[in-house]
Amino acid sequence: MSPLPHKPALDPPSTTLLVTGASGYIASHIVNEALALGYTVRGTARTQAKCDATSKIYNSPRYSAVVVPDFGRPSQEIEDAVRGVQSVCMVAGDTTMNDDPDQVIKSVVVGVEAFLEAARRVGGVKRFTLTSSSTAVMMPKPGVEISVDVNTWDDEAVDAAWNKSGEAIGPNGYGFVVYAASKTEGERAFWKFKKEKNPEFVCNAVLPDTNMGRVLEGGSAGVTGVIMIDLFREGKKAFLPPRELFFGLGGRVRADVMQSISLMLLMMLGCIFVLRCWMGV
Repeated sequence: MSPLPHKPALDPPSTTLLVTGASGYIASHIVNEALALGYTVRGTARTQAKCDATSKIYNSPRYSAVVVPDFGRPSQEIEDAVRGVQSVCMVAGDTTMNDDPDQVIKSVVVGVEAFLEAARRVGGVKRFTLTSSSTAVMMPKPGVEISVDVNTWDDEAVDAAWNKSGEAIGPNGYGFVVYAASKTEGERAFWKFKKEKNPEFVCNAVLPDTNMGRVLEGGSAGVTGVIMIDLFREGKKAFLPPRELFFGLGGRVRADVMQSISLMLLMMLGCIFVLRCWMGV
């Protein structure tokens, strides 16, 4: 990553960042770039084995990892993870493509609320950045002219997930619709908390689209990163989102993971302030 374009509100020597889901694809790049900028980073993972694996990947004295086994309920582990950090990046979510909306949507919402409440209660947190998704705004609609703003939500996916019916399911698969609904409701809960509880920390949300790029040695390719790998595996089917999600003017690939990471870090460190930044097409 290039040097920061503006002086950050949170300086490296005195700042510890919390990155949830540090064993995941997007989170792994956030951790890696933050360490390169001189920050101290605390990551979370659901098991001790995953925590140990992340420590080997980053191999830095400024990195530590803690186990948060269950994001679906408030817990002492969540509060302990947040205590002592100045910035939180909530990256972890449910990317299993599980088709049970009752389990997926509710656990994502509770997880977002639990980390927000822990950050508010323990104090000291200056910034809280949520990794949402472009699907929190809308499902992919190739060839359809659209207009979105900060108040646009993917209620189509939410309705389809709970009712198990609707046009959204046809081209996308029900598990993906449930994922989109969880991202929609998770981010909606994020802004509701901000409005009702008025915490002292700054809140931002980044809504990235399909992300692909370099995989860190020993790291995860993630749900989207593995698509390109599956294309070269004999007998393996690869899910390919509509081409409009990948190509902009001139046919250039848009889905560069580092674009998303750079934006998240700028928000986490206090270089820029954008309420809801949608990175869809």
